[in-house]
Amino acid sequence: MFIKKEKYKMSCGKYRLWTLFNIPIVGYWYCENGTDKTKHWVFPLFRKMTFENRRVMYLKININDFYAFDCFQHWVDTAHKMNAIIVIVCDSETVAENIKKRITFHNIEFIWLKSRTSRLSDLVKITSDPSWSRAACAKLTCFDHAREHNISNFWKIDADDTKLCCDASQVANILTNAENVAEEQSINAFSLDMHFSFFHSKHWSFGVCYINRMDNLFDCIKKHGNAWTDYYSSFFNGHYNLDWFFSFLMEQGTFNIKTFYVDELYFIHYKEYYGRNLYFWKDQKCTHPLLKAVDSEYAETAVSTDAIAITTPTPLESKKFVKENIFRTSCMNENLNKIINHKRV
Repeated sequence: MFIKKEKYKMSCGKYRLWTLFNIPIVGYWYCENGTDKTKHWVFPLFRKMTFENRRVMYLKININDFYAFDCFQHWVDTAHKMNAIIVIVCDSETVAENIKKRITFHNIEFIWLKSRTSRLSDLVKITSDPSWSRAACAKLTCFDHAREHNISNFWKIDADDTKLCCDASQVANILTNAENVAEEQSINAFSLDMHFSFFHSKHWSFGVCYINRMDNLFDCIKKHGNAWTDYYSSFFNGHYNLDWFFSFLMEQGTFNIKTFYVDELYFIHYKEYYGRNLYFWKDQKCTHPLLKAVDSEYAETAVSTDAIAITTPTPLESKKFVKENIFRTSCMNENLNKIINHKRV
C-alpha cells in the first residue's frame, strides 16, 4: 500500500500517523489524562524535527526477540526522563512493526532512521571487515545524521541488547553525570566499560556511548584509510570493526576517548559471549556473576586505572532491579505456584 496508517502505543493518549511511500505526511495525537482530548495535528513533511539545544539519543535496534524490546523500552523510558529526542536506528521492517505494537512511547518526539548503506560504503570498508559492515554502517549513520543536523553531542546506544539495571530515572542520572564529566574533561567519546578493563585498556567499544564534538570523524577515517589495520596486524587476521578503529584513535591520541563505570551497578549485555553477559562493578573490580558461579579465571577483572567512575546521587538498588526485571522472580513465583497447585480433573 502506498498510504499506510501507523499506530503507536502511548503512556497517555493515542498517536496516529499516515505515511506515503514510508514518508510521514500527517498525524495526530491527544492525551487521555484529564478532560482535554483535543486532537493535536502534526505535519512531519512540512515541519521537521528541531534538534537545536536538545539532547539527542540514537537508539539502535535490529534484533527481533523479546529481550530486545525489553531493553528498548527501558531506553525509551530513560530518554523520556532525560527529555531527549529519540532517533530510532532500525533496518528491519519486522522489528519496526513490532516496535509499534509493543513499545510504549511517552511523547511524539521520535523519528526513524535507516542505515545509509550506499552513502557510507567507502567509510564502512575502511573501518570494518564484511562481517561487521552492517554494524559499522548503523553506527556511522548516527554520526552522518548528527553532522547533517549540526548535532555536536549525542548518545549512541545499542538499545536492543543492553540494559543498565536500575530505574530509568537513575539511568538518566548516570548518563547526565557522564555528560558532565565529558564536558569538564573535553572527552570526545565516552563509553561504558564493556570491554576496556577486560582487555587491559587496549579495546574501547561502543554500546552505551556519549559522543562530544567529533565533527571531523569522517575526514579522520579517510586520512587513515585501511592502513590503520596494520597497527593490529599481529592478531586481526582480516577481522576488524569500528570499535577497533576507535581503539586505534584512542592509542594515537587523535581524539580524547575514555571509558566510564558505575560502582554498585549491574549491567546486562545479552549478546555477549563466553558468560560475560552480566556485569557488576564494585571496589574497582568488574565481576561477571555467571562466570563466578563456575569458578572461571575470567570471573573478575580489575577496573582499568584509566576508567572513570561515575557517581550517583542515590543508592541504585541494582540487585533488586535484576531480581524483579531481569529474572522476574515475582512472575516466576506466580507461574510456579499455579503449576504446583494445579489439581487434575
